[in-house]
Amino acid sequence: MNINALPEEFPPSNIDLKRKEASHISAWRDKKEFHTVYKQIFCSPKSDISARERAAETLKVWKIRQNRQTPVSVLCTLAILEVQIRDSRQGENVQANELKSLYSGAFTRFINFLTECHQQSGAGRKGSISARMKEIGIEGFLVELRHLCAHSSVSISLDVFRRSAEYCMNWLKVCYWRRELQLIQSCEGRQVKGGTLTDKVADDLRYLVSVYDVATKAIHKGAKMVVGGEQHLTSSQFKLLKEHAEANNEHQLSTIVSDVVGYMMEKLRFPKTPEATPAVCDILLNCQYMFEAAAKGQTQGLAHIHQQLVQNLVVKGFIQTYLEKLIAICEDDLEAPERRQGAKFWATEIALAFRLLKKFKKLLKALPERTHQYKHQEHKRKMSKTVLAIYQNKLRVDLQNTIIIGTSVNCPWHLRLSRGFLMERILAVNEYTKELLPLILALAEPHLKLSQRESIEAAAEKYTMNYLAVLEDQAEELPSSTPKRSAASGRSAKVYSLEDVLKHTAEGGGEQEEEEEGAPASKKARKFGVWSEVPIDEGTDWGQCPLGRLMWE
Repeated sequence: MNINALPEEFPPSNIDLKRKEASHISAWRDKKEFHTVYKQIFCSPKSDISARERAAETLKVWKIRQNRQTPVSVLCTLAILEVQIRDSRQGENVQANELKSLYSGAFTRFINFLTECHQQSGAGRKGSISARMKEIGIEGFLVELRHLCAHSSVSISLDVFRRSAEYCMNWLKVCYWRRELQLIQSCEGRQVKGGTLTDKVADDLRYLVSVYDVATKAIHKGAKMVVGGEQHLTSSQFKLLKEHAEANNEHQLSTIVSDVVGYMMEKLRFPKTPEATPAVCDILLNCQYMFEAAAKGQTQGLAHIHQQLVQNLVVKGFIQTYLEKLIAICEDDLEAPERRQGAKFWATEIALAFRLLKKFKKLLKALPERTHQYKHQEHKRKMSKTVLAIYQNKLRVDLQNTIIIGTSVNCPWHLRLSRGFLMERILAVNEYTKELLPLILALAEPHLKLSQRESIEAAAEKYTMNYLAVLEDQAEELPSSTPKRSAASGRSAKVYSLEDVLKHTAEGGGEQEEEEEGAPASKKARKFGVWSEVPIDEGTDWGQCPLGRLMWE
């Protein structure tokens, strides 16, 4: 074992090397904290033991923060540094054998950490420890020292241990600490928190959405070329469309729309985080004409024009969030009525598209198995004659006014509408969502029975119809001791509350017994499924009956 000729330079190492141009979670707050610990360990004088102790304490905090994800080089640094601090602090006062045992344990952990990391990384799975260390760039004498420590560390001099510790720290300094200082960059909180879109990607997406909105408006107005859209667009809109067409040397509107959608969904690199999807959908909801035309009832051919966008939203996994945001617009009283009406149209079209897909799959299962196979990027392929015949002849679909999202049995696309989500929609039902409610009930997971859906729909319809009727008649209605009933509509003048809807739903749509109108409010017992509320004036001991009274008691 020769440690007299230690190398001044070390070969580069891949231990703890992270992928470049990517964000990683680290135990240190930022680059400044990492650099501070580096200076305390490697740049402070050996006499400044307190600086190295502070560094060791910080390394322990890092170890606690990341636990099993702590970089191996940090663990190796801590193992050697603790022994060096102990050696410097106590000096001659500590027994030599005790210090040798500490060094022995530190070197054993050092080698074990590196070999295990090298093995788990997929490199050097076979071979001896010496061969693995050679691949990493560690001199063979350190492996020999580790073997001697495993058998008897007393026979090794303290000078060998101290010089070997310096070698280990120099290797860590060059192969990990300096390398990381050159590579790592601090991330701002807004970039890390949520992992949303970068400013560049967001700006590019906004520009493409603006071009898409203008181009689809021109197509819907009847134009086929960019020049033909001038009479249907404002000066600023036509200028934007013309500049984009000249920059890309393309003047056919349908091709521009197709290229813009393809670039948005395939070329722009959206972060694969849950927070990126809402950000993308918020920008896509800025298509003004898409909502404006639907609100005005100018929907002829509108679904076919935007079919490619909806198909790509389905394929990329954005459609669930997009639909939820459309429903949220419908339920938001602060939104403009025109925008709520447009959101209602597109939410209905998307829900209908998924219901149509379910019916299409059932019909397609009766055909030969070759038609069942899902083809990669099938949304880009032309619809086959078999599929076209099913949609047109059996499902009676108007292809110009219906969104088609699937052409095979095994296509994996579906909505995940939980019962909790449905309950929130029932509680927030209004004139914009009452027609949408039956569609999303049919798409619930797990599936609701037909009787359950019918009862919920009936309760929601009764609630919204009576609520709207009262709002219309409230200004004209005069005080009267007898309840009025609208002869024209045949609706009751009673206002149904949300409690009535929930009560109707909980009991499976069955008719509830009407309370006597003359009975005082304190005597009425409300029912919740099999439970009924006990009137307060009976003096019930709730300690003996905490859940109320059963209907058969």
